[in-house]
Amino acid sequence: MTIVWTLPDADRRPVPPDAGEGRFAWGLERKGPESGPGWYRILARLNRHDQSAPLELRFGFGDAAPSLFLPVGLNGEIDHFTYFPFAPDVARLIAVGDAVPEGEVVVRAFRVSAAVAFLYMIGRVAHYLRSEGSMAELRTLERGFGASETALREPRGRLEKAYALVKQRMVRRSLPLKDYPLWKRCREPFLEAEIDRLAVASGSVGVTLLITGGRGPALERTLASVGNQELLPVQCLVIGGEEPGDSAARQARCPVRRLPGFQEGTVRAAGDIGEMGDMGGDFVCALEAGNELLPGALARLADGARRSPGAVCVYGDEERMDGDGAAYPVFKPDFDPVLQADADYIGSGCLVRSDPARAALRKGASPAGLHRAVLVGDPGDAAAAHVPRIAVRRTVLSSFSGREPVALPSPPPKVSVIIPTRDRRELVQTCIESLRALTAYADYDILVVDNGSREPDTLAYLSGLEREGAARVLRADMPFNYSRLNNLAAAEAGGSVLAFLNNDIEVVEAGWMAAMVPLALQSGVGTVGAKLLYPNGRIQHAGVAVGIGLAGHPWKGTDPADPRLDIHLNRLKTVTANTAACLVMRKDVFDSLGGFDETLAVSFNDVDLCLRAGKAGLSNLWTPDAVLVHHESVTRGRLDTPAKKREFRAEKRIMLDRWGAALRRDPFYNPNLSRETEDGGIGLTFAFRSRD
Repeated sequence: MTIVWTLPDADRRPVPPDAGEGRFAWGLERKGPESGPGWYRILARLNRHDQSAPLELRFGFGDAAPSLFLPVGLNGEIDHFTYFPFAPDVARLIAVGDAVPEGEVVVRAFRVSAAVAFLYMIGRVAHYLRSEGSMAELRTLERGFGASETALREPRGRLEKAYALVKQRMVRRSLPLKDYPLWKRCREPFLEAEIDRLAVASGSVGVTLLITGGRGPALERTLASVGNQELLPVQCLVIGGEEPGDSAARQARCPVRRLPGFQEGTVRAAGDIGEMGDMGGDFVCALEAGNELLPGALARLADGARRSPGAVCVYGDEERMDGDGAAYPVFKPDFDPVLQADADYIGSGCLVRSDPARAALRKGASPAGLHRAVLVGDPGDAAAAHVPRIAVRRTVLSSFSGREPVALPSPPPKVSVIIPTRDRRELVQTCIESLRALTAYADYDILVVDNGSREPDTLAYLSGLEREGAARVLRADMPFNYSRLNNLAAAEAGGSVLAFLNNDIEVVEAGWMAAMVPLALQSGVGTVGAKLLYPNGRIQHAGVAVGIGLAGHPWKGTDPADPRLDIHLNRLKTVTANTAACLVMRKDVFDSLGGFDETLAVSFNDVDLCLRAGKAGLSNLWTPDAVLVHHESVTRGRLDTPAKKREFRAEKRIMLDRWGAALRRDPFYNPNLSRETEDGGIGLTFAFRSRD
């Protein structure tokens, strides 16, 4: 017995009714015989799906109607067993409007026996425990999320409950930042054992804590957080502010001393501290009064220092408060000197080794800027070590001026803009005309690579460009190979700088090229990427991270103005890779790397190029100062044919064989973030299996 529910493709769908909370409900067309209660296997394949936006099947009308969320695999497949305690009849699909697949959705429900359902559930739970997670994590999910959203009745028996939790894990592949408290609650069962172990291992480490600007309740909060540490400081030195009361000093559970007459930030104060010579211990940690060390922070940071003996500074992640007083996490990358120079993302609350700390203080460094001072003379990649654990709750932020802009040389170098295209005149015309109308740059030319256009209006448009001298058109009538098309154009380019643009890019700001070229000209830089937005203004590209699938675009679909994502979306930073949809690099660098690999005709060619740049010791930079709109993959479309899918699998295999372990972890993408979605959400891995 088979029931088929169908949602027409986007062009034929009726306007859906509002289902609340930004969601909509589409009525599904039903075919098949009458059916009754029992076990069913639900199968579907989605051409496109936003993994961060769960799909819900609701049976009947109203919020009280029974419903279940559909666990969608990363390949868009739905394969789910569930028990219907009623006859499945009228069904509606509920989702966020722009997260619903564009093509036709066909959901099939096959009636199966209880034995078949139980065999499948055993296999799925066993696979999860073998390769994905643990029973402890499943129990954590149960505590954190409560009842399963993937079942229509309360699971019966241990197997059915475990299966429901595994499927719940598939539905919730990441958590939005607003659910940070839930994530914290889920992690709590795993925290104490780790903290106890690290406290024992780090028991001989000595830390002097410098607390600046201490007054009243703010100072008391900071001292109380010190007293909650398993690894206690050797002493706390309170600089400026008020004398801590006896009660506050006792809470710290370590000697607390105020340095009278010192005012935070003065050269004399900092110098005198450095000359005192009594900052006992191996490390110095500076905190602004009001900021707090979270439980286990010093032990975790000390363990990170032990693992990275060459680092002068060891920092962790942090918790902040938004304008409404809600806590949110700031998950930081591993040490990135470029981002540090722009955002001071390391912040106070880190450990600095005592000898360089004393030297910096003697030279007049302020305690709050101690980490910046010791890193100025040692900006190498290993100068600071990152511990991917929340260490500090920060409510007081130090002011920081950020980077100085990099100026263009005079005269600026010539830039050759390379645009592969085929037909779709309206698409390439938008790209080229917006480029010509808006780009404020003195010396650039345009090379259009025509990959066998046949449509008369496209051919006429390209011929017109040539007649006007607005662009050169290179004819390349061959099977589509993105790498080969760009390599052909690069060989013909007259500019010393190359700017690769997809034909579905639209220029919307004048300064994009002037922002990218100076960065590409810097010694040691391989590629420079841009902030690309969807037409709705949401993020499409803020760098590429490996380990999301094979490689993905983190923070896709987020609001570029979200202050919680400032270090990710609004600061100059190093990334592992950039998309070639808008990529700028010096021609000599491109040639030295051998250009794009032509065995990667469609996918991953840009990631491969950037990985080769990184292997050669070159940085891949991403700048928020170049903003363009990307009408993503309008030309090539989806993987909707067997040939395209075979090609994608073959190119993925090439990347895995070539890069292997380098694709497993991205140093510029925090391991606490989801590796299963591209939305930059919090990952749902709770147990600490390894120290990333």
